[in-house]
Amino acid sequence: MAIISNESAKLVMVLLVVVATPVVSGLFAGLARRMRLRRDGGMEAAIMQPFYDFNHLIRQQAGPAGNTAQFAILLQLAFSLLALALIVLQRNLLSALLLQSFSGLMAIAANGVRPVGEDSLRRTNPLKLFLTYQPLVLMAAAGCGLATGGFGIDAMLGLSRPLIVELPLLWLSLLYVAYISSLQEPDKALRGPLLAVERLAGCFRIANLLMFAGVVASDSLIMAGLVAVLLGYGLVVAEDLRSKLHWRLMAAWGWEFVYFACAINLSWLYIKYLL
Repeated sequence: MAIISNESAKLVMVLLVVVATPVVSGLFAGLARRMRLRRDGGMEAAIMQPFYDFNHLIRQQAGPAGNTAQFAILLQLAFSLLALALIVLQRNLLSALLLQSFSGLMAIAANGVRPVGEDSLRRTNPLKLFLTYQPLVLMAAAGCGLATGGFGIDAMLGLSRPLIVELPLLWLSLLYVAYISSLQEPDKALRGPLLAVERLAGCFRIANLLMFAGVVASDSLIMAGLVAVLLGYGLVVAEDLRSKLHWRLMAAWGWEFVYFACAINLSWLYIKYLL
């Protein structure tokens, strides 16, 4: 069932989500950093530190990035916001994911295809990584279509039981994509306001994936938002758990396992609904 009945209320909801997304993300990042420093015996940082850092970037002088990078960063933010708005408005899922894909491509255009970061997961070529995880997002959408007979988000939220019952492996694969995407860092050539906007666009892009996961796991838009918030905090905490898991195995075989799980889930849906 649709939670919001009129267009004006839906627009207000979109504005609230757009404002709340970076606020909640910043609070989670600040909380995680503070817990990490407390655990390591360092000086505790303020929970609001991510917002101070963002404000500092806005006040800095822009880096040497060219007009193409600036245009790509603005488009990346616009596509991310439009995709999130389509999800909140409970419109067509494929349209939202198409805009999400465009946002990812604009991120690649802004950052180039050079390796970034220090971690092995972050050193992956951004274009290669995009082409690796984007089919998984589409596979999750295909699973939703098979289970509901369409791609309307309002119909997905109107089922008698959440889609996660039918899409458990696809849902977990979507979370893996969101986690890997959250590890990507902007190009080191970006400075000041450009870097701030790039991080803001990345925040919304991750929020789109988490809202998609929330829709799959919920029967209402409000519950989908709450699930997305919990998952967002889970992504922040997961970074601290990496040292306790066998990440060498995951780095070598992670995508193979994920694709295999998606294939199993899609095969079951095909047998159940089309055969």
